[in-house]
This record gives sequence, C-alpha cells and structure tokens, in this order.
Amino acid sequence: MPRPDPIAPIVREPDLFPYGPGAVIVRMLRNRNLNSLNSAKMLYRLAGIGPLSAATIHAVGYGRKELSPELLSGSRLFSPTVSRVWPRCSISS
Repeated sequence: MPRPDPIAPIVREPDLFPYGPGAVIVRMLRNRNLNSLNSAKMLYRLAGIGPLSAATIHAVGYGRKELSPELLSGSRLFSPTVSRVWPRCSISS
C-alpha cells in the first residue's frame, strides 16, 4: 500500500511584539487561535469587556496602549496560564 503524501506543517510568521505584559496576553490569545478581531469579539461576548476594536488589541500587544485590569482579568477566561502568571489581578473600581 503506498504511503500518503506528508502534510506540510503550518508555519507562522514570528510576531514583532516587544517583550511586555501586553504582548504576553496577545500571544496567549493567539495560541488559542484568536487573532485581534476574534479576541475583541470574545472579550466582549464572554467577559463583557468593551466593545474593543481589533486595533486596540493590537496596540496592547505592541505596548502602545496600557494593559488595563479589565483586559487582564478578561483574558483569564481564555487561558488558565494567566491566572498562574498574575494570580492576584483584580479589577479596582
């Protein structure tokens, strides 16, 4: 029986986010296959944060916009790792 052709691996381009807390959060969201637009949608629908734009999520990743406590706590829904990295994050009102 002939062997099937191997499937080519999916290669992503490396992102150009500088090191920082916003970039870590955006990378964690991307590991869940959420790009900037889908991240904004899911944060709005599941965490009730926003409405945010995809450009806002992108700006947080690049460090041009501050990582707000609301965004940090909302990203905990998508990745339990955030809870381990920043366990004491809370929303101050």
